[in-house]
Amino acid sequence: MRRGCSIVRYHFIHVRDNTKWSEIKALAINNFTKQLDFFSKYYAFVTMQDCISAIYHNTELPENALLLIFDDGYIDHFITVFPILKQRRIQGCFFPSAKATIDKKLLEINKLHLILAIVNDTDDLIKQIYNYLDEYRLEYKLKNNEYYASCAIEEDRFDSKKVNFIKNLLHRELDCRVSRLIVNRLFSKYVTEDESSLARQFYMDRDQIKTMIQAGMYVGSHSYEHFWLPGLSLDLLKKEIDASVDFLKNLGLAADSWTMNYPFGGYDESIITLVKSKGFKAGLTTRLGVAGLTEENAFTLESFDTNDFKV
Repeated sequence: MRRGCSIVRYHFIHVRDNTKWSEIKALAINNFTKQLDFFSKYYAFVTMQDCISAIYHNTELPENALLLIFDDGYIDHFITVFPILKQRRIQGCFFPSAKATIDKKLLEINKLHLILAIVNDTDDLIKQIYNYLDEYRLEYKLKNNEYYASCAIEEDRFDSKKVNFIKNLLHRELDCRVSRLIVNRLFSKYVTEDESSLARQFYMDRDQIKTMIQAGMYVGSHSYEHFWLPGLSLDLLKKEIDASVDFLKNLGLAADSWTMNYPFGGYDESIITLVKSKGFKAGLTTRLGVAGLTEENAFTLESFDTNDFKV
């Protein structure tokens, strides 16, 4: 039986403009539609409900099944992506981080996106981060800078080695309280001190999300604040998951189709256990590959990035 599915992940999709985020890496709209044309020719679009049914009821999927997912809840997903998918009768699966929608505040990951888009000198940026670490070292019992330098990771198909180092340090290695302090200081210095007005231009609101749901789009959880979940204490992890559950309930979404799209693809057994206990049916990772839709693999589903498909 065919129970594999290619899950393709998207983030920014927009027209280049003169806003502060015009330099953020994004997929151009015409390239997005070209990908859809390619997928329509060689793949069969399925829904999240199809995938859940394949996992728990052994239903068969079409050959070369493909599912589209969109992370973080950007306004471009409503303005640009939604009309295209609706016209083509394709279900998109959208995973907003609840804080961005509810509190109208920028996620730390997007603050860092903006900083990296504006600051060209990554060496200077790293130097400033080290200076901030020196300031916070005693209060937060931080390790020395030599240790953090040893955490550097190689360049990949998305970013240079230096950019990967900055992202890894601020998203994963540091306590979320310290990374928030550092990112906020850099954001105020290089981007703006008026976060709320920028956030309103950045993300979908609740009414827009509900409009997509009513039109047949799928909405799942991408946590509350988009933290690296394996780095959280158990108490913070529970609060993060509980807040995301409340968000889904407030949207009127039935628990029989809830899925968790792990921020940064980060998960471990304790996270899977907690997510299962809250009623989620599946979990999506950033591990590269075709997702095997079985109960054993339900909470570690593989995916592809849009950049893995050049058309």
